[in-house]
Amino acid sequence: MVLADGRELSPQEAFLLTNVLSDNNARAAAFGSNSALRLSRPAAAKTGTTTDFRDVWT
Repeated sequence: MVLADGRELSPQEAFLLTNVLSDNNARAAAFGSNSALRLSRPAAAKTGTTTDFRDVWT
C-alpha cells in the first residue's frame, strides 16, 4: 500500500490497518449488521474525509 505522499506501508503496518478497519462489529453501528461490507474476504473501509478529501479509503 502506498500513501498519498509516496511512502509505502510495511506488510505489518498494512496488516494492522486492514485488521482495525475490517472490524465488522465496529462497522455495524454505521452500516448495519447486513452491510455490503460483510464480505468473505478481508475488506477495510474508512468513512468520512478530512479537508480536501485526502483521506477517503476503501
